[in-house]
Amino acid sequence: MTPRLIQRLQLSSDLCTDHPLFWAGRGTLVRDYTFDRELVEAGEWMFEKMIARKIRRSHVTSTGLVMAQKEGNAPKPFEGPLEMAFYLIADFDWAVEGFSPQPFKIEYYDTTGAPRHYFPDALIHFRTDRPASRRLRPLLAEVKSGKSILEEGELHTLQSAAGERFAAAEGMRYAIFTEKEIYTPYWRNAKFLRRYSGFSLPNNGHLWMKSALSAVLGPASKRRKMTIEALLIETAKSVLNPGANQDAIDAKILELMPCLYQDIRDGFFYVDLQQLLTTQSLVSVRLASDKGYSLFL
Repeated sequence: MTPRLIQRLQLSSDLCTDHPLFWAGRGTLVRDYTFDRELVEAGEWMFEKMIARKIRRSHVTSTGLVMAQKEGNAPKPFEGPLEMAFYLIADFDWAVEGFSPQPFKIEYYDTTGAPRHYFPDALIHFRTDRPASRRLRPLLAEVKSGKSILEEGELHTLQSAAGERFAAAEGMRYAIFTEKEIYTPYWRNAKFLRRYSGFSLPNNGHLWMKSALSAVLGPASKRRKMTIEALLIETAKSVLNPGANQDAIDAKILELMPCLYQDIRDGFFYVDLQQLLTTQSLVSVRLASDKGYSLFL
């Protein structure tokens, strides 16, 4: 892999224009996913030894790589948009330590007694430094649309039973995720907030803005809640001179926005991520008891 390809793989960025809180001034952020065949083939050496089934190019569905931010932007191969969305959630979810695509080849027999095999889509590992996720066993996940489940019928039933037996024997859980669990406001928020990973400002500017936002909300014990819009406006006015005009306030809001989004992403500020983030979403300083939503709990 050439330095140019490594740079493209790790440092290129996409826009997230389908989210209502899209803001273009994001700094240098890591690309969420790619369908670029040159990048996919260049990154194959990184995951070829770690998966039981190699995902190849397909004329039936989209394939590509999801960049796992929790694992140093390691490329994770996906097959189909639903699987890509699931991997984005897994990489964003606070309870997840990491995940492995196509981790096992599972053997089973069909109704005629002929040997068959299938590959579950992911193995999810959970964080051990959080009480709520420490107790969770690894999760063997199958990602499949509701339509595919109906069309496959008996085949799906046999594969699921084989997956459950394998997971139980290995001390894991087994679960199936469809578009009903995946294509949710939580997924859209995850797509949006992932863009603010590693956002930074010079001269500790982010820490300064984080302190300013926190000062407006007050101590966590008071549990003051404000809308995102109100918090940004009030914080901007609090750090500017009393006579600042609207242009100066708007400019300061644009500086504060990416810092706030990153701190929501990192869990410093609490927002209900099961609801689509808008400027009217309520935000507060996170309490220790606020574990937040996880798809896997």
